[in-house]
Amino acid sequence: ICSGRRAAAASFIVAASSSRIPMDEEMLSIPISNSIYAVLKRRENYLCSLLQKKFGCICVLKSIRNPMEVYRKSLKEGVEVSVWVDDFTRHEADALVNAANEYLHHFGGLAFALLKAGGPEIEEQCKLFVEKNGPLSPGQIVVTSGGRLPCKQIIHAVGPRWSEDQKEECCLKLEAAIINVLKYVNAPENNIKSVAIPALSSGIFNFPQDWCAQVIVQTIRNFVQLAPLFGYLQEIHLVNIDETTADVMKRACEDLIGINDIVPQLDITDSIRIEKIHNPLLESAFQSVKRKIEGRNTGMPVCHRLYHHVPAQYSTHLYCHYNENMVKQLAFVSFFSDQKYGAGIYFKKNPRKLVADTREKCEMDHLICVFEAEVVTGLYTRGNRSYVAPPLINTSSMKLYDSVVDDIHNPEIFVVFNKEQALPLEKGFIFTYQ
Repeated sequence: ICSGRRAAAASFIVAASSSRIPMDEEMLSIPISNSIYAVLKRRENYLCSLLQKKFGCICVLKSIRNPMEVYRKSLKEGVEVSVWVDDFTRHEADALVNAANEYLHHFGGLAFALLKAGGPEIEEQCKLFVEKNGPLSPGQIVVTSGGRLPCKQIIHAVGPRWSEDQKEECCLKLEAAIINVLKYVNAPENNIKSVAIPALSSGIFNFPQDWCAQVIVQTIRNFVQLAPLFGYLQEIHLVNIDETTADVMKRACEDLIGINDIVPQLDITDSIRIEKIHNPLLESAFQSVKRKIEGRNTGMPVCHRLYHHVPAQYSTHLYCHYNENMVKQLAFVSFFSDQKYGAGIYFKKNPRKLVADTREKCEMDHLICVFEAEVVTGLYTRGNRSYVAPPLINTSSMKLYDSVVDDIHNPEIFVVFNKEQALPLEKGFIFTYQ
């Protein structure tokens, strides 16, 4: 019997125990609700015993959940990297990577779960390999069939055991293991379209999760960038059943690969038109700053149409007391606790990315207030956490940059340090997310 957390699938699994009938040909899965699962779980021993005695069947009572993709990014040659929260033994991919030890013993953790779900043939193939070739070294891999698992093959990769005294060596061995996996699945003759990789060595081998995620994601990024061509491989899944581990892997992907392509589903509960703020002082100050910066940067566009948000804890207040004065006072203030590019006022080029980022940080009442603005960005450079004003262009002229950004070649985030460099436009929106 299987039931799931969240909106997971639920099923009742019964297997024939007769030795005359192959186990994998007599599996029955019966869907049940979470409430029924909760009742049966309290009497699991009695239920399994009754079915065994009356029908000669083995009953399995198990909690499962639907796979949840939390990150996706397309890289060179159409290879897609994604992060999943999922039961590894049920995850659909052509190849599953097992976190193995040197002797390919399946005593615990992911290895035991894969063996239990995949059947004895996996253990037999591992045993034959070690008897013939001896134990493996950290970084090496061995390939076996997938048994009853939903995959073509299992790649048993031996990761390093963590040692504080040998951090660099441990990272290099983990990198070697991931490279060997990628080389195998990238070979056209192996016909691997998708591969699922866990947080190798982060379990009973005690490799710190943050370091593990950084090494795995950076190795994947470098391999994809440097590989001269790709064969059949199209998808690299980073899969963990633990949401905390998946979140660490997701953050590493965002840092090393790029912004998440998965846009959160949004329901617009209200779209409020804000009449243009006819405040002569505000607009006059903005136009004065704009002319001044245009004069210093002749022939260059100095303005961008950008987007700014008010965090969730202020959104209810704005929603209930919406008026021009509130917008004027609260719209463009630096509320950010993580001022990665300086202690200024933050704007984003893409409103959907702004909403996606805000969704993770503002959990108080599930509201996001977004405003459109004309922002004088002028001449910009990369920001720094220590900046309280734009840095000097050069020491000889003592002239300052007009703003700072996250990436000077392809900026997404703009930071200004003067409120008069931004003018609210006519529209503001309040979003709620699921």
